[in-house]
Amino acid sequence: MLSKSLSAKAAELWLLALVALMFIAMCAEADMYVPAFPEMVQYFSTTEDKIQLILSLNFVGLCIASLICGPLSDAFGRRRILLYSVTCLLWTKFILKNYKVTFR
Repeated sequence: MLSKSLSAKAAELWLLALVALMFIAMCAEADMYVPAFPEMVQYFSTTEDKIQLILSLNFVGLCIASLICGPLSDAFGRRRILLYSVTCLLWTKFILKNYKVTFR
């Protein structure tokens, strides 16, 4: 009985650490993105408006995902929704890494 409660507590702490890490990464993304605007404009040969649009769409996607995943995690459990979301993210990144993105 004691080992079961310890493993449940460890799983709960692991999930809390994972959520905290994802939140930190989300905040750090914008902090790293904005100072790199001029280099990104040159690297992708595009305008600053298009780079800003990507950041804006990123925030819009985050807000929409929060509105969808919040109620789903309340209904089905946070762990299941989090694992499904991370799996979808990894598959999407795996599929899209083979495509060259252009902003022209």
